[in-house]
Amino acid sequence: MKMGSNSKRRKRCTEDRRSELPDAILCLILSFLSTVEAVKTSVLSHRWENLWASVPTIDVCDNDPKEFDFDSFTMFLDRVLLSHDSSKVHRFRICCTKMVDPLLFDYWVSTAIGCNVVELDLDIYPLGPEHSSVAPQCFELPGSHFMLKSLEKLKLSLKSFVIIYS
Repeated sequence: MKMGSNSKRRKRCTEDRRSELPDAILCLILSFLSTVEAVKTSVLSHRWENLWASVPTIDVCDNDPKEFDFDSFTMFLDRVLLSHDSSKVHRFRICCTKMVDPLLFDYWVSTAIGCNVVELDLDIYPLGPEHSSVAPQCFELPGSHFMLKSLEKLKLSLKSFVIIYS
């Protein structure tokens, strides 16, 4: 009789109760992770494969050298923006500590703006502390980017020249 109860206990332990939760709750849970971590959950099961693309938060930072060099960061963020359900982006946070192409930066911000983002958090240190003797990059952001009705919170942490024009 004990043998039967152990097998029942093992079966209960191997059940995937998280996958039984509704997508809305799983997406809420994934929204507390960085986008890199949320994408990694796609290997858990077939159901989780594209769940990250419905998470209302895009939060990407290039400061982990194990995850990203410049090229892999830009490719990852481009793929995230192409794959993500653009109607569901509530918060968009990008943190760049390496050299950033101003055209790519503008594309990323424009894409977030096009998603009617509510919170926009741009944390750009384009040269990093090891390049303090090099002149910072110059970014131009149209003032219209920040006149959205949906935009409620804007956080800019930019260690570069930024020109906002109308």
